[in-house]
Amino acid sequence: MLSRKEEVAKEQSDAALQSLREQNLAAIHQLETLPNPFVYYRKFTFADNLRDFMFGIVLVPIRLTIIVFCLVLLGLCSKAAISFGYDPMQPMTWWRRLILTPRPFLTRVLLFCFGVW
Repeated sequence: MLSRKEEVAKEQSDAALQSLREQNLAAIHQLETLPNPFVYYRKFTFADNLRDFMFGIVLVPIRLTIIVFCLVLLGLCSKAAISFGYDPMQPMTWWRRLILTPRPFLTRVLLFCFGVW
């Protein structure tokens, strides 16, 4: 048997626990009604899908062609610069520097086609 004080304390703790449960359930219900900030819900229209499809058909081959062109030119420039008696201990001659001039531009175009910028 519990004494009267123990019964009152038990009833108070049960009431406090019930109140906390109700508060937690209210908080959970409120969280369920809030939109998720990490998910973006958007319905795509037919025009959006058509635009994306056309961009894919037009842009992908153009980008691939430019990527192949830049890679071939970069390879040719580098190969020509280190060929024909290249000596790393000597300063580069004017024509080697001239051959290597388009490399930064071609690299930037290549990165642009990859979607970096």
